[in-house]
Amino acid sequence: MDAPEHPSPIRDASLRPLGVVVMAIGVLGLVRLVPEFVSFRKHLSSTYCFILMADVALSGLSLGAGLGMHRGWKYGATLTCLAAGGAALVNALVLLGWLGLRNLDTIRGGYWHGILVIAPRMVYYVLTLGFWPYGIRIAFKSLPQAGRLRWAFLVGGALASGLAVTGIVGSTD
Repeated sequence: MDAPEHPSPIRDASLRPLGVVVMAIGVLGLVRLVPEFVSFRKHLSSTYCFILMADVALSGLSLGAGLGMHRGWKYGATLTCLAAGGAALVNALVLLGWLGLRNLDTIRGGYWHGILVIAPRMVYYVLTLGFWPYGIRIAFKSLPQAGRLRWAFLVGGALASGLAVTGIVGSTD
């Protein structure tokens, strides 16, 4: 008689749906940068390069967390998801407002090229603000044994993103 299989405390398939969505957000975060990069590659300012690097890092973090959750790596992937969620929320809140105000003349003036380039970023930020509160809630509830560590990853991601976007908003470039 075979021994019954016990579920692994490390691997857990219950977070696969969340993992797929988090992976999709990471991929979408990278894909949306293509029109911007193609349009601005000849006129890259240091501020834009910093925003681009932060976006690539945040998308990579989301992609990695989603892939880990999809594969069932509950503990590490869920903590990474919390860090990515905290960072994404702060990033979206600040940059949606800052870039929206900074590009208000472009939007009012009807410069379609500028609107088409900035629109994917704004839509992504709105989707981020819509999804991540739920994603964070699901990740938080799925890992009760992590206790304060959950809060540390969430707040750490938010603080890291806050410091980065403060540098962006404060730049004069």
